[in-house]
Amino acid sequence: MFVLNFFAFYPKLQISLFSHFPDVELDNYSVDVGEKFLTEISENLHEYYAEQNVQNYAWRLQKLMKIVNNVKEIEREREEMMKLAELFDVFKIKLSDKDLFIC
Repeated sequence: MFVLNFFAFYPKLQISLFSHFPDVELDNYSVDVGEKFLTEISENLHEYYAEQNVQNYAWRLQKLMKIVNNVKEIEREREEMMKLAELFDVFKIKLSDKDLFIC
């Protein structure tokens, strides 16, 4: 059984979010700080699993990454939908009864 807890999920989410912006160019200092941050949270996650006496936590990490990747896919689809909505002017609304809204 896979029980998702905050301490196990949050570091994976941080790792995913930090590495999610390949188009953003960072200076060397920011990259170094980010790498140190990723190393620290990875070590903390390992220590957490070691303290919990979890011998093989690779399957947990794989399931967590599946969740994170699903969230990324949902976000990508949402961004694509928003681009299409903007392209086809879906957000233009004609009010048939202006008394319904306080303008």
